Amino acid sequence: MELQAVAEIELVPNPIRAELLKQLLAMDDAQNRELDWNYASDPETRVKASRIVNMAANLIRDYGWIKRRYGSRVGGFCCMGALTEAMMPEISTDTEYDSLYLELRAAFWNRHRIGHIPTWNDKLPDEMGRETVINVLCDVAAYLAEPQAVN
Repeated sequence: MELQAVAEIELVPNPIRAELLKQLLAMDDAQNRELDWNYASDPETRVKASRIVNMAANLIRDYGWIKRRYGSRVGGFCCMGALTEAMMPEISTDTEYDSLYLELRAAFWNRHRIGHIPTWNDKLPDEMGRETVINVLCDVAAYLAEPQAVN
């Protein structure tokens, strides 16, 4: 992400989300493990994120699973490619994208300790990758559909 985009982060309405997004811009996967992903989520964003993750699972079911590229409806999708394909029709603003992206990153981390989704996808064994990705996507979607506990 370009430095100019950092200034646009201020458009994110929740200051905790803005701080998380700033941290993500300069983070590697090891540092991701130290980030506190427990923040107050917007229930509508969680519901939308759950729907997107379900759509991503269906894309992989319908078109197949691949590694090392996002993919397409011709040849299949990696996990992040399916999430991106499912997300794009659902968003209309940068702020909405930021909120959904953070919600997805938090859910993958909190539920399965998956920090960098493309790296996780590419390290899966060929013989069980498709089913593993679909199972994780379905589990994350169910997690996002649950009401969030208030700390």
